[in-house]
Amino acid sequence: MEAYFESFVESNAYSSIINEIVMYYRNFIKDICIWDVEKDCFNLEKKIKGGLLSEKKLYSKNSISAPKTEIEYKAQIYTNEILKFNKAVSDFFAENAKKILCSHISEKIKTYRGLLK
Repeated sequence: MEAYFESFVESNAYSSIINEIVMYYRNFIKDICIWDVEKDCFNLEKKIKGGLLSEKKLYSKNSISAPKTEIEYKAQIYTNEILKFNKAVSDFFAENAKKILCSHISEKIKTYRGLLK
């Protein structure tokens, strides 16, 4: 499972998803932003990547030993691992990425609301 996460993080699909989330955030805040947007977007990317790495650790804890034959591997492990990986990534971007984005925005609001008083 760990290898799937590592390959995904290095893939174009991961980069595209992260870019879309950051562009959404950038477009959302561009008219109200009074802070360094580039630095903020970089920090948001780090938070999302950190969240995905936490998912990797969670799913990697449940690793099991490989079956003895290739046929057993393909039948048992490969299919189950791919399905678990797909679910983990889908769930992360469906739920956790939204929470990270909302949390990031809330932190900015709190910080700058205090400065504007």
